[in-house]
Amino acid sequence: MGYHRDVTRTLPAGGVAEVVISDDATAKDFDVRLPDDEERAVARFATTQLRARARAARTLLRLVAASYLGCDPAEVPIRRAACAFCGGEHGKPVVGTAPMHANLSHAGSAVAVAVASAEVGVDIELPERTGDVVRLASRFFSPDETAWVADAVEVERDLRFLRLWVRKEALLKATGEGISGGLASVGMLDPLPARLERPTGSLSFWTVADLPASVPAVGAVALSGERLEVRIVSLEELGLS
Repeated sequence: MGYHRDVTRTLPAGGVAEVVISDDATAKDFDVRLPDDEERAVARFATTQLRARARAARTLLRLVAASYLGCDPAEVPIRRAACAFCGGEHGKPVVGTAPMHANLSHAGSAVAVAVASAEVGVDIELPERTGDVVRLASRFFSPDETAWVADAVEVERDLRFLRLWVRKEALLKATGEGISGGLASVGMLDPLPARLERPTGSLSFWTVADLPASVPAVGAVALSGERLEVRIVSLEELGLS
């Protein structure tokens, strides 16, 4: 499998997030060398399978970002933003250069990369059983959200739990707060797209939407601003074939 960049892809317009999804990124054979610090991070994973998944996710992130930046994947700049709480240099990863923003999520061998011209976050989870989801919901979600999960028939509870989880995590990744920002502080009941305010620095507005049902994972995207259109972009459209 190879890649080519005859044409640099244009960034999405305001209010639009493009999402590239691979249902098994480890099956791709892209000849991309990760920087030494990323290789060291990959090497810290405990098993061969986990290392392969981490390397595939980082590789796809660089390939997608390079398609919009018009550079070699190894040259995509990635740094840490200031922490949303203390200002230290250990905040969320900042991929590429302005005006491009990108965010990565992976679950199992599936990988999603969201690209936009504003701050963006994406989260995906595989639709697998997650244990006692009502108990988990009561720990992490608001009482209304926990009731929404509990009220579902058993086969539907896991999906409801995951839908709320990915919506919340996508937003908290976009704002840079992460889970430390408090999952219960983010109300994510239907209907979507939801428009929310988060007091991150100056008060900011965010919009959250689910990924379409055609995607082989439960997922959501969050974008800075009061409008969000999600477009799924194939690997082939980026010349990643």
